[in-house]
Amino acid sequence: MSEISREENEGEDRDILISKLTDKNTSLAERISLAKELFSDERKKEMIDSADMDNKGRPVRYFRTATYEELRAILNSDESNPLQNPLGKELFSKKANQVQNSLKSFLKKENIYEQFKKDFDELCSDFTLENYRKFVQSKLPRIELFKLHISAYGGGGFTDITSLKSLSVGVPGEPPCDPSGGKPGFPVVEFSIPSDEVHVHPLFKTMNIEMEKEVNTLILKPEWIVDVYNGTEDFAERFVKDPQGVLYTAYQQKKENGDFVMDYVGESSVWDILQNWKHTESVADLMPVRKLTDIDENSPNLQTPLIKNL
Repeated sequence: MSEISREENEGEDRDILISKLTDKNTSLAERISLAKELFSDERKKEMIDSADMDNKGRPVRYFRTATYEELRAILNSDESNPLQNPLGKELFSKKANQVQNSLKSFLKKENIYEQFKKDFDELCSDFTLENYRKFVQSKLPRIELFKLHISAYGGGGFTDITSLKSLSVGVPGEPPCDPSGGKPGFPVVEFSIPSDEVHVHPLFKTMNIEMEKEVNTLILKPEWIVDVYNGTEDFAERFVKDPQGVLYTAYQQKKENGDFVMDYVGESSVWDILQNWKHTESVADLMPVRKLTDIDENSPNLQTPLIKNL
């Protein structure tokens, strides 16, 4: 078999695995098996070992709770087919006026409306989702973009409107959701992302969002996916109980206290371990060391747009 034919066959096999993994009718047990086939332990170790280090000398790990539809979109995206969240476009088409009014209210609330009035008026003359994103990403100071993304005026009220994608650093914001009531649940996707593609800010210090351990990126590439955790039990077995993971010590303490029957870590225990651990670590300790200057409230970088010449 030629090298080209082999690559074509491998591509077809991968497409089949992705299709099965993200199909709404696939069983949880089969999803777990498919994810292990797509993302090998050897590849996972290599990616984690090559990641930038955090403030405590640990490899930086990123997580996102996703739908299986979003996971499919990420896995099938490439340079010629960049990732698009259809929810953002659909929402904008229905609520463009509300989005526009919310942006204006946000600018006034932040006392920067007059500063950006000319750009805002220009945006309103051709108010499209693309132009909205150009405005917030290339006109506003990045600290204002981050505030907008978190608030109900922007990303908090309108899904995917800013195009920033939220991630939790260190641990997931929440465990995977098991399937129930005919719904497939939600996986947790682990990423290893180049630090230059990750955006951090100091807002966790003042906006009561420390527990989310949130950072942002503008893109998610399929080659950055390290692993996919399907269901609470899969997450417990392969993340909570991982001796190299940050939750392992908390798991061991509960085990020694006799909290588990036959070492079964149920959903409530997973939540307890995860939430209790998040109280002990700051997002500042979990992000790449070289990004720490970006969480300084006095950093001049925060007053520059996130994207130049967009």
